[in-house]
Amino acid sequence: MYREKIEWGDLLSYAITGMSNEHPREARALRKTEEKDNYLKFYESMSAMEIS
Repeated sequence: MYREKIEWGDLLSYAITGMSNEHPREARALRKTEEKDNYLKFYESMSAMEIS
């Protein structure tokens, strides 16, 4: 059934990209990995992108 494939609710990775004023493509890519709930690492990678 499709309900098992769809994630519901707030996802922090999307909030991080939104607060960074970035397109959510990185958040989508993260959700497809094994580290999809490692928000600290994702936040740090997004912060490093902003500095560059």
